[in-house]
Amino acid sequence: MSSGPADTDGPDPRRVEKLDDLVRELALLSARAARGSGKPKVSLAELAKRLGLPPSSKSTVHSYVSGKTLVPSETLDAMVIALGATGEEQREWANAWFRVSGARRKKQAQGVNTLIGADPDFTGRQDELDELEALVTAKTVLAIDGMAGIGKTTLAVELARRLAGRYPDGQLFIDLQANTDEELEPSQALARLLSMLKKSPASQPSGDAEWGEVWRAALVGKRLLVVLDNASSTEQVEQLLPGSTGSLVLVTSRRRLDGLRIRGAASYSLDVLPHEPAVALFTGVARRPGDDPAIIDEIVRLCGGLPLAIRVVAAGLAARPGWTVADMADELRDEQTRLRAMRAENKSVRAAFELSYRRLTEAEQIVFRRLGLHVPGELGLPVAVALGGVGPAAGRDAMDRLVEYSLVREPARHRYRLHDLLRQFARECASETDPRPDRKRATARALDCYLHTALTAHATLVPHRPVKDEVTEVPALARSFDSEQAAISWCDLELDNLLRCRSMAAEFDLQPYFWRIPRAIAHYLGLRANLADAGNQYGLGLSVASIGNDPQAVADMTARIGDINNAHGNHAAAIDGFLGAREHYLRLGDLVAAADMLNRAGVGHRMNGQNGRALEEHRRALAEHTELGDVYGQAESHYLIAMVHRVVGEYPVALDHHRQAIERYRSLNYALGEARSLANIGVIHRMREDYDAALECYPRALEVYQDAGDQRGIANTLNNMASALVQAGRPDDAMPLLEEAAAIFSTIRNPGGVADVLRVAAGLNADLGKLADAEAQLREALGIYRSTRAWFGTAGALRQLATVLRESGRPGEALELARESLETYRSDVHSRGGEAGALTEIAGCLLAVGEHQDARAYAERARALSADLGARTTKRLEELLDSLGAE
Repeated sequence: MSSGPADTDGPDPRRVEKLDDLVRELALLSARAARGSGKPKVSLAELAKRLGLPPSSKSTVHSYVSGKTLVPSETLDAMVIALGATGEEQREWANAWFRVSGARRKKQAQGVNTLIGADPDFTGRQDELDELEALVTAKTVLAIDGMAGIGKTTLAVELARRLAGRYPDGQLFIDLQANTDEELEPSQALARLLSMLKKSPASQPSGDAEWGEVWRAALVGKRLLVVLDNASSTEQVEQLLPGSTGSLVLVTSRRRLDGLRIRGAASYSLDVLPHEPAVALFTGVARRPGDDPAIIDEIVRLCGGLPLAIRVVAAGLAARPGWTVADMADELRDEQTRLRAMRAENKSVRAAFELSYRRLTEAEQIVFRRLGLHVPGELGLPVAVALGGVGPAAGRDAMDRLVEYSLVREPARHRYRLHDLLRQFARECASETDPRPDRKRATARALDCYLHTALTAHATLVPHRPVKDEVTEVPALARSFDSEQAAISWCDLELDNLLRCRSMAAEFDLQPYFWRIPRAIAHYLGLRANLADAGNQYGLGLSVASIGNDPQAVADMTARIGDINNAHGNHAAAIDGFLGAREHYLRLGDLVAAADMLNRAGVGHRMNGQNGRALEEHRRALAEHTELGDVYGQAESHYLIAMVHRVVGEYPVALDHHRQAIERYRSLNYALGEARSLANIGVIHRMREDYDAALECYPRALEVYQDAGDQRGIANTLNNMASALVQAGRPDDAMPLLEEAAAIFSTIRNPGGVADVLRVAAGLNADLGKLADAEAQLREALGIYRSTRAWFGTAGALRQLATVLRESGRPGEALELARESLETYRSDVHSRGGEAGALTEIAGCLLAVGEHQDARAYAERARALSADLGARTTKRLEELLDSLGAE
């Protein structure tokens, strides 16, 4: 840079005297560096990239260029080089920094500064700093709380340094030592603070209150910033608070200091580091920038984003040049050694946790230790109380204290979560302190709490088929449900825990829970169509029950596995399973369950195209349920008999059985059963082309399914409504229903439902003239049906695809598919109603290729078959007969 006149349009560091000047000239330098790029200046992200910083450092760069924080000299050197400064300019920028820094020191020289040194690896808390700075604009006290090792002190000191210029009379730091055995008394702390200000009382104060008066008198008219680190309680700090409004106090504590909030203090609960800043902290301390990013990601996750854990692990790695990050990851993967590996010199994650743990009462320590027995994740208050073996009031108090001391988080009312490392610490404390029988009993109480509530939820959802199980001792905080939706909501909330209860059971050889809890939630899993989780739970439950020689459990799990096999298209295996379970129930004397197995076997036969066998099983079940006086079983039998007649095409008979089913469901006040029959009556009306009647049935069914949380029922009803609307010529009304049904089927991983939606969508596209789209959708649906051996869907898709090809001008291909559809209806589905539809399509294809005589013959056969079934002639068949001149 020349010594001549300054370029008033460009950057000139010689104009810099104070921080605002530095900000202005840096902005001009950034604008110069951006010339030719089409941008007014170099972006923060680009500048961070040029400096070799991670994207997460963008907020830190912003604090430098905006003047919120004085940029460190070495960072300014790198920044101006990155922005294209020449060698001579770089020297002037360095001189500018020293002028600004000197001016700031001179301004603050009149006040004492006892803040501890800045953390060179501080990262990832820029958003928190911005939020805290905003909080203190209207407050004189800010309390920062959080678990041990989360970085409260570092954050408070960084904030104090940022705000130092506002408090020229001094910045004081004092460790109140709450997390040691030498906690400072308020009078001790006040004596030290006054000593920092070189103030001595005229006479020795006699107690905390008098020391406080001396302190507040010393602060009158001053602007002072005080960091009170590691406070134990509101009582410890209340005499340390200035009486004037010109000063600011930052308090850090592992404990949530509600007393300060009551006094009007601002408060902030600090959370763990997000992943990217956590990685940046690790690499900064470990000095291993080129190591495997995936393994570093894993290490940071194993540290749970806890800054102390990340620092000590990274420091330990830096001190071991012969170790790789993979070596350190190996040390951390084992839960038994993880905390032991998290130490460096006098820093230890476990030691930090122990200091918090020792502040608890014995009863609170017991509850904390027992929380470690639970699987990772959230748990509710009833389970926490059960684990602790305490009463409801004592349990609530203990959990409140654990939350207060930042040993447990409460993300929602009476929902709790332990940090993974704190959970491991709790487990280690339990292993060291509590005999195994005590831990086993605590785990059994927690499992019984889940089981009892799951049984209550099942009884709410299916009152006429309660699970034959009960716990020996009702939980202290037993749940009840006033609606099906409340029961479903609880199951949704606790699903992860319910599925992982077997991990808790396995640890203490509590084998019966391997089948008791899956059995209790089986109906819920069916409603949610959660086949993958259900199959896994039932399979393991059956294996353990077989080893334990529990015939009731074997029967129940065998039946549930049959349901899964049916859903996956393994109908023969399902039927064998149901009939095997029936034999178990007969030996146990459970005649109602034995009759239920006939109905479930009948479903397998129907889904396998064996409609005659299906009717036999359902009629046997109806007879047995009638003899037993079981109204619910009778209703289910009538419903299932109606389903077979619907598939066959015998619609009047199907409607009669559905009405008998509805009559019995209503007598039991079982809305879900009534909804299923209503929905299927709607399908029958649609297949008879009475679309108005069909659309009257669906809304009530949909409402019940939604109240019950039956996802599969909701999706099926939406799809059937859409189908009726398409066929009624209302495609715009159908589209949103189709989209919603498709989303649900996709979420619950129901391929058959997805295929059903594709068929309806194909019908809509065909009506709109989008025949190529319709063909693609039908071929996709056909592939799904065939892969799951869903023959009824296969036959229907073949017939529908034949129609699309015929309308596309490809009657020869269409005729082949229509004949295949007819054969599938006859051989695999045994549906005469389906045969009538296939015969109609064959007649249409034959007419299209000029085979009028054969077309007339097929049309007449379709009309005769419809008449034999008592069904009305379809509109399509009537049109064909008219065009063929049939009598």
